[in-house]
Amino acid sequence: METRIPDITGVDGLFLPGFIKAGGSIRQVASIIVKRSYDIDGSSLVPTDHGKALTLTDRLRFFRENGDEVPPEDARDEDDYLTLALAESDLAPFKPHADLVVKGAYGPGEECEALVDGVRWLHRDHDLFDNPDNLPADVTLDMFGWAPKSLAPRLDAFGTFSEAADTPLPNDFDNHFYNGHSRRYDRGVTMNYFAPDSHIEIRRDIRGADTRLTFNLATATPGASYFYHCGHGRDQASRWCKVPVPLNLDTLIVHPDSDRCQLIWRGHWELEAQPVADYRLLNIQFDETE
Repeated sequence: METRIPDITGVDGLFLPGFIKAGGSIRQVASIIVKRSYDIDGSSLVPTDHGKALTLTDRLRFFRENGDEVPPEDARDEDDYLTLALAESDLAPFKPHADLVVKGAYGPGEECEALVDGVRWLHRDHDLFDNPDNLPADVTLDMFGWAPKSLAPRLDAFGTFSEAADTPLPNDFDNHFYNGHSRRYDRGVTMNYFAPDSHIEIRRDIRGADTRLTFNLATATPGASYFYHCGHGRDQASRWCKVPVPLNLDTLIVHPDSDRCQLIWRGHWELEAQPVADYRLLNIQFDETE
């Protein structure tokens, strides 16, 4: 199936087969992931090609208590290291809730918060942070970073494989495993998908300088549809059947130090909805063009 992504500033995307838990069972889905990068200009967002590429793999670093770095190939044998998730792959087939990540922009002991439409989604107080004094100077601390997939409580959502089960995911898999924000900072708040015009406020060092970054999300939103050969008439584009695929704005990654952010929309449908051989085209469009 051909995938058409609009050739406009800041946009990347792809088609991704994957698996989710639905209706009490593990189901194969076809997912659409659309990413767009923006410069934060005052309270507005301006599309930019910087940072637009989809992140395809996780990036982790591991440290012992004395600050020594542990090679990734050895980290699985350690039980006393700090795991820092520097980046997370964008290739999740589905997210049941939103992820808000704030990269960098943090100093030890600071109180910080992130608000969406006036509601506090994430909060970090100085007493929640492990002392980083022994970490190397090149380590940049994130205000609200990614949660490593290998650690609880996120790992708990993955479930447990059974030797008798012949499934790509455990039968007790929970889709919340695909959400990557730090659970330790969300204080149990339900982070629903972002609205196209959500107002974002990031506050750093509330007790001190109280630096604030505020902006509104872009109103330009992508739409997606897949086309398939309906099984009658000639196999040509004018006769293909069209099925719209709803997209949710489920991820916002903010870089306050560089005044930049990335938005990610995601949608899916059951791959077996049509015979695989009948799929012809996946088309992505934005409601505003440049």
